[in-house]
Parts: sequence; structure tokens; C-alpha cells
Amino acid sequence: MESNNSMTSRRAVLAGAGGLLLAGATRARAQSAKKLTKMNVMSLPTHAGFPLWAARELGYFKEEGLDVPPITYFPSGPAAVSSGYAGAWDGGYLGGPPTISAGVKYGLLVAGFANVQVDPI
Repeated sequence: MESNNSMTSRRAVLAGAGGLLLAGATRARAQSAKKLTKMNVMSLPTHAGFPLWAARELGYFKEEGLDVPPITYFPSGPAAVSSGYAGAWDGGYLGGPPTISAGVKYGLLVAGFANVQVDPI
């Protein structure tokens, strides 16, 4: 025969697990009901644009509430900048010089991130 303490802790564990399942189901339902925000993304066809492609393919954008159609790739920075000025995309990857000229010439919002690779000594 099991002790009363054993039964109590088993019930506590089962109640806790049930609460977690209920919380998870509620969260999943809320996320599925959440409306996605459409965001057009662009990139240059270089290795630096790979994280954008991977995020779309792996569903990371959707997890964050973004509906990202297939990424538009531009052959050069100037083509991408003029397209952005026309409103064809909302964000993406550009090299340094086109990004700076986009901010200065067209007043586009520029947010920068650096990717620095250092060879080990």
C-alpha cells in the first residue's frame, strides 16, 4: 500500500503536468489566431543574405508574427535602393555603401548590424 505522501506528490505532479498542457494549448490557440503582419523582404544574392532565407524557410518569421513572401533578390545595391524607395520592400540586406546612400538620398530608415569575422591566431 502506498503512503499518503506518495499519493499527494503524484497528484501534485499530475496536476502540474495538466496545467502545463492547458497553458501550452491556450498559447498555441492564441498564436494561431494572431494575425500575421505582411513584410516584403529583399536581399542581394550573397552569403550575407542567407540568414534571411533561412529564417523564412525555417518559419522563424511566422513565429514572430510576420508573413514574409518569397524573398526578392536584386543584382546590385542601386537597383535594390530604388526599388525600396518605390515601396517594393520593407526590409532586407544591403551592403554598406548602398545602405548609406539610401538613407541620405531617399531618407529610408537605416538600421545596421555588423558581421565581423576574425581569423584565429
